[in-house]
Amino acid sequence: MIYIFWWLLQDLLQVLVHGWIFVPDIFLMALLFALPLKKNHEEGLLLWIAFFGGILWDLRWSGLIGLTAGLYLLALMGMKGIWELVPPSAKGFSMVLGLVLGFHFMVGLLRLLFFGGQGGTLFVQFAGQQLGGALVVLLAYIYRREKALS
Repeated sequence: MIYIFWWLLQDLLQVLVHGWIFVPDIFLMALLFALPLKKNHEEGLLLWIAFFGGILWDLRWSGLIGLTAGLYLLALMGMKGIWELVPPSAKGFSMVLGLVLGFHFMVGLLRLLFFGGQGGTLFVQFAGQQLGGALVVLLAYIYRREKALS
């Protein structure tokens, strides 16, 4: 149920900043943060949640049905594949933060390549999206650090 909240928050932010910047994929980032914590039988559920969330996003915003769903699934499967390759000694929260930020960048860049558009304006919107994603990762880091200290 928490993923519905993140999807709705992302949608609300998109409504507020529509035309200025692309909103960070908060819904995707929540799924990517949750993936390393899930057991194998729960990962399939995350893929379905990502698929339906992406389809809803496409119906609401992009009009190219399946693009966001496919990018979300690609990011989750890539995260899972890389996470399995990471040795246990390196599996920490900082590794998760880096992977989440990297896959957020990848999804934004692929979406930018699919839609094309006006050079300068589109770059500013993309840069705003990536800065927003970095802010989400920074807030997750601060939250995790404060939680560990208390």
